[in-house]
Amino acid sequence: MRRLISSFLFLFLCCTEAARPASESDQPIESEDPTTKSALQPIWQPIWEFGMGFGYVRFEQYPAAGEYSSLFLPFPTFQYRGKTVRADDREGAKAYLWKSGPWSLEMSGTGTLPLDSDDNDLRDEMKDIPLIIASGPQLVYRIGPYFDFAVGTYLAFSTDFKHTEATGNFIEGKMSYTYEKIFAERKIKALTKYFLTFKAASQEIHDQYYSVDQDFVTPLRPRYRAKAGYLGTEYSIYQSLKKGRGAIYVGLNYTDYSFAENKESPLHNSSGQLSYLFGMTYVLGESERPEVKKENTSGIINQNFD
Repeated sequence: MRRLISSFLFLFLCCTEAARPASESDQPIESEDPTTKSALQPIWQPIWEFGMGFGYVRFEQYPAAGEYSSLFLPFPTFQYRGKTVRADDREGAKAYLWKSGPWSLEMSGTGTLPLDSDDNDLRDEMKDIPLIIASGPQLVYRIGPYFDFAVGTYLAFSTDFKHTEATGNFIEGKMSYTYEKIFAERKIKALTKYFLTFKAASQEIHDQYYSVDQDFVTPLRPRYRAKAGYLGTEYSIYQSLKKGRGAIYVGLNYTDYSFAENKESPLHNSSGQLSYLFGMTYVLGESERPEVKKENTSGIINQNFD
C-alpha cells in the first residue's frame, strides 16, 4: 500500500511538473467571449478541472541504482489555474511567492520513491529507502518566449508512513526550453519541452542511497560513508498532445552520474540511466469560471504590498 500511494503521486507529478508553460507570446489569442468553445477557437481553459488517467512509467529505483522498477496504473488528475497557485499540464505544480518582470520566486520540489531493499540485488538485507519528498523556493528567470533558468534549494523529509523526519537538502539548477503549437484547425495542442538539470544534495540525502554501515557489510559490499555533493545531471524531453478533453503524454529522462560525488560507493552501480513514461488523461468535469490569465498572476508577497 505504501508503494501504491506514493506511485500515484509520482506518476501525477511526472505528467504535470514536466510541463511548465510556454511564454504568453506563444499562447493563441483568446476570443472575446472566454466561454466560447468553438472548434475553430483556441482551447478555453477553466480555472479548475478534474479527470482520470492511465500511465506507464519505468524509473530507476534510486539514483545510480543500476536497476529499475515499472508501474502501470490508473491515477486521478486535478488541475487548477489560479492567481498564485498553478497546477496543470502547461505549468506544472507551483505557487508564486513573488513576481517582477522576468523574475519570479516560486515554491517547487523534488523527491524519490521508496524502495524495498529486497527488490534490489545490491541492497539485499539492508534498510529500505523511505519516500523522500522535498520542497522549497526556486528563483526563476525567463529569457524571451522559450527559455527559463531556475535555481532552487529544497528541504527534504523522509517517511515510512509511520515516522517522518527532516532528511537534509537538495540543490537544483535547471535550464528549460518550451515550444507550444496549436494545429489541425486549432483542434490539437502540442507542447514540447527540453530540460537540463543539475542536482546536488546534503550528506543526509546521499546517506540514504549510498552509505553502508558495518552491520550490512559483506565481501562484495564494503563499509562506506557517503559524502555531500554532486548527485547527477539530467537530460529530459517531454511531449504532450491534447485534443478536446483528452491528452497523451510521453517523456524521456537520461541521468548522467559520471561526476557524482559518491561513485566509489558499492551501492553506486551506474554511470547513466534512462527512464521513461507515457500516459493518457481525460477530463471528467470542469469549472464554468475561466482561468486567471498568466499575465494576471502575482506572488503572495506582491499582494501584501498592493
